Amino acid sequence: METVTQENINNASTAATIYTLPNPSGSGTYALTYFYDADGNKLRRVSTQGAGSNTDYIDGIEYDNGALNFIQTDEGRVVNNGGSYNYEYNLSDHLGNTRVTYSIVSNVATMIQQDDYYPFGMDIQASTTNPENYYLYNKKELQPDLGQYDYGAHFYDPVIGRWTSVDPLAEQYRRWSVYNYGDDNSIRFEDPDGMGVWDNVVSYAKGLAGDLSNAAEGISNLLEDPTPLVKATNNPRKALVNLAINGSKALVKTVHTFKHGTTTEKYAAAGMLTGEGLQLFGGDITELGEASKIGTGAIESVNDGEKIVDKAGELPEPGKGKGSVSPADRDPKRTWTKTERSEMLENQEGKCAKCGTPKSVDEVQAHHKVRHADGGRTNGSNGAALCKECHVQIHQ
Repeated sequence: METVTQENINNASTAATIYTLPNPSGSGTYALTYFYDADGNKLRRVSTQGAGSNTDYIDGIEYDNGALNFIQTDEGRVVNNGGSYNYEYNLSDHLGNTRVTYSIVSNVATMIQQDDYYPFGMDIQASTTNPENYYLYNKKELQPDLGQYDYGAHFYDPVIGRWTSVDPLAEQYRRWSVYNYGDDNSIRFEDPDGMGVWDNVVSYAKGLAGDLSNAAEGISNLLEDPTPLVKATNNPRKALVNLAINGSKALVKTVHTFKHGTTTEKYAAAGMLTGEGLQLFGGDITELGEASKIGTGAIESVNDGEKIVDKAGELPEPGKGKGSVSPADRDPKRTWTKTERSEMLENQEGKCAKCGTPKSVDEVQAHHKVRHADGGRTNGSNGAALCKECHVQIHQ
């Protein structure tokens, strides 16, 4: 049985969802309670089973019964082991599912947990460790008492491949059950927060189309003005050096996307790489000249290939008004951290993405290339570091 009440934690109003479950011993029941803040973020899990237990959630840090359990990282987690800390790393598949968890012991990788899944996320078999890693299918947290995954907007039952509550965007998916997950196609579609599917095939196609479009634009520019190619041909050594620099910078950006980007961003990057391969296979020599563009326009050779300018991508004029996406459907993350701004600036060679002036991390502000109110996500691929003057100017 499930009930919802209002509670208080640290004098802050919260919502509590309470489950009444049968005891594994077969005698009586116990209560499992989840507390959330006003934005829907999970704060605490309380179980009355046995002696009882509490788990507190604080921005990727988890405490069990008041003691630090582990800290999540981009690659896995740092586990508290009696006052010492062990680093654990996850290997994931194309859907972001955690397949292998390992640690480094005496410079040797040691597997400590392995998980395999049926298509809709039910565990086939698992070898576990202590403390067990519950961030598994789509890297969502498995609730061991319920056998369900917490996606944020609602819980998901991998046994039946359905949400446990009505999809809040059900009216947009009228062909499917109001409880459906991923349009009933968990291999192609992903629902990262329970608020709508991401089509990985379309993301791949868009990345490929964007890259081939850039190649076509480069050829068009070359036909209009072949001077850059002629100059590059006259000095092939310099052209090849610049091409190598461009390729290396593009590779670094792509590797960063595959390590830290969302699944959709990874598919788009894969599409771009396919486009690059087709260009090379077809002998695309336009990359030797000023008209060349690599990836989605992130890097451009200028001044006859002598000066490399790392651009953060095109900076479209931000839209006006309230935005085209409702607040409930926007990325819950609104701002970037100083570390993320520093990474943006490093990718831009320490320069403002608009005026090209060298700046420090404290002198720049993070800018959404696609406006947050129009559905733009707060991540590396949609961010650009601008000096404060340019940031004010672009929003005027």
